[in-house]
Amino acid sequence: ILDVKELLSVQGHPPGNTEVYIILDAEPGATLRLGFSQDIEPEQLKQALRRGLDRQSELLDMLGPDADVAEVQATVAPWFARRDAGAAELAAWIEARFAARAADATALLTELKALYWRALELMNAVEARPGQVIYNATPERILASHGGPASAEVHALGNPEGREILALEIRRPGPTFRAWDNVRFPRREVDVEAAIDALNLRATSPDEFICDPQPVAGRAGVRVSVDCEFFRVEHLAPEARRAVTVPASAPHSLHCLAGAVEAISDTGSPIGRLDVGESALVPVGVGGYRLESDAPADVVRVTLPES
Repeated sequence: ILDVKELLSVQGHPPGNTEVYIILDAEPGATLRLGFSQDIEPEQLKQALRRGLDRQSELLDMLGPDADVAEVQATVAPWFARRDAGAAELAAWIEARFAARAADATALLTELKALYWRALELMNAVEARPGQVIYNATPERILASHGGPASAEVHALGNPEGREILALEIRRPGPTFRAWDNVRFPRREVDVEAAIDALNLRATSPDEFICDPQPVAGRAGVRVSVDCEFFRVEHLAPEARRAVTVPASAPHSLHCLAGAVEAISDTGSPIGRLDVGESALVPVGVGGYRLESDAPADVVRVTLPES
């Protein structure tokens, strides 16, 4: 479960590491960045990001080894996030922290802010709405022409405005490569080359990542949103007069997003209860079961692919 209250880093993952975000709740106007909005020339982007990291280091060197980097972050992060805020708003702080080098610090901060927004504008802004299913994977049209396994597209969860997003994230375990950390202080590990080399650099559009769960034939109360080579995501909707049957299968996970459900084995024995916000790992030995509820419930089941 991700509770995103600020803009997270710009990142990517190796081929084969796709992600699903099921939006549980979001403040009105909340967005996340996903996929490049235009074709990218990799060396130009790498050069720009490396320069930004160098400029950030220069600013830290000017502050000196005893600088309170938490105070720096608390001061400059809101300023970076407000696109139209000018350097004059930080003038008093800059004068107090940099003294005779105030002009140089102002120039560095101005350059860093321009790159902060350039990096965001290279990505699609996807509106996050409760109930939405977002599949972060290379679009099929790009895979058809370039081949290779699907992977997560470039992404920066959260938004500069700090509008909160609560999401269930589903992904395969694997490394994360940060391409850019939005001028965060203190500096964290960033691997520009590994991140850019792992990403699809062709333009995408927001609608290519939105999934509309589809009913599963012969299984009442079951829809599926993602069925890829790595995992399958089912949406189970038991209610008072309709249980949802889950056949015996490989180990899988259940995540109760709304309501509460009771799991009953094929032999009629109670297995356990899930309330909203709870998850369970279901071992293979459980076999088939059904989910019952006194009121409409919403449960996500994540399994290995069926094929």
